[in-house]
Amino acid sequence: MSDLLNLLWIDQDPLKIPNRGISNSGNTCYVASVIQCLVRFPGIRDYVNKVKADEPAADDLSLRACTFRIFSAYLNGSRSSAVDLTVQIQAQITALAEVTKTETAPFKWSEQHDSNEYYTRLVDKLIDNKNDSHAEFGNYIKEKTSVTMSKSSLCGSCGLREDLQSAVDYSLHVGISGDSFSIQESLLAQFHGTECIEAECAQCSKPTGKEKKLKAYTRSASYSEVLYLNLTWDGTNSNSLEATIPLDIEIESNKFQLFGVTYHHAYEKGGHYWAICKTKTGWKKFNDYSVSGEVPPPSSLHARGLFYRRL
Repeated sequence: MSDLLNLLWIDQDPLKIPNRGISNSGNTCYVASVIQCLVRFPGIRDYVNKVKADEPAADDLSLRACTFRIFSAYLNGSRSSAVDLTVQIQAQITALAEVTKTETAPFKWSEQHDSNEYYTRLVDKLIDNKNDSHAEFGNYIKEKTSVTMSKSSLCGSCGLREDLQSAVDYSLHVGISGDSFSIQESLLAQFHGTECIEAECAQCSKPTGKEKKLKAYTRSASYSEVLYLNLTWDGTNSNSLEATIPLDIEIESNKFQLFGVTYHHAYEKGGHYWAICKTKTGWKKFNDYSVSGEVPPPSSLHARGLFYRRL
């Protein structure tokens, strides 16, 4: 069955996406690394071609319009080995800065950003319901990326179980510490772990804090087609730890297959981002405008974000 699923994936997406480098200027390598993974979202090429007749007007500088132009230019541009997205990336970051300018930490064009921060803030603003223009594109991104976390509580005194409000997220954090780690175990711990809260039980009205046997959360989740894992290095140097990144993972009977990884190598006075993505002929390294030949499957050395597709 897994072989059939793999065959269907090859015939559909994202392996038929063109393998192009991205020419850009300024400190935007973090953007290019994420874009190489975004353009490999399931069904993205079909979606872009379907709505191309209604492509945003040239004077539309909204975040959704600027992001759509990036996808369109990469997927439907010339067959050259690299596509120049300098103008489109500058417009997108300017639009992202505009919609975050009132927030505590606005996104600024003049600053070097982290690829995880860029991805999560970009997706959050693309699906923001307050943005009415190009709602179909926002809904497409939301349908592909959302993870709905369902929670319930259990009273340690009377045993009452209650469903709590679900939360929607677009990335899951995987903390890495020590000399080795397991992505699979870290994810399972997030969904099947327990934690105490300071609250009262609706039925027995007894405090259920630490002195009263706790109130515990049990967690489950429903997934869209893309699962994004944000690797956080807890006291561990991402430049030195190398471990295997699982090509396939399973969470609550949901099977996922890796299709893209973003990387960052830190230097004394800066750093650089690139991506390794799955293509029809194997894994390739996308480093700004250059695309390497076939490379080994991704490892954790320098890894920052993992993109998985649900099978």
